[in-house]
Amino acid sequence: MEKDRLISYIENFPELRRQLTEHLVMMRDTFKDEIPVELVHSDSPDNKYKVRKNWFAGIVGAFENAVTSGLVRNADLVTQINEFIDDHVEQARIGKPSLTTKEDIDRANLLINAVLENIK
Repeated sequence: MEKDRLISYIENFPELRRQLTEHLVMMRDTFKDEIPVELVHSDSPDNKYKVRKNWFAGIVGAFENAVTSGLVRNADLVTQINEFIDDHVEQARIGKPSLTTKEDIDRANLLINAVLENIK
């Protein structure tokens, strides 16, 4: 049984790489880096901003998949990803009412680019 799961996993690896690549490119390129004057919510007419907590949740999930699947194996990058995930999970856990900064967005964009480069 374990051998069948491993074979299935290996056969689906290229598909996982493709899906993660498409998702990260979409998250990076279709959401705006700018920080709007007004708070942006999911039901806001123009809600495609990276400042939203759900945007960060989307990339955290993708980063977790990239690491746990073995697509990202570079130890330094894995450490950076895990630190990023820990930071955002901790903020959500304690309900930290912080606004997203330009530095938060820049850090996320850099990690997205590093992951995309690493999983080619």
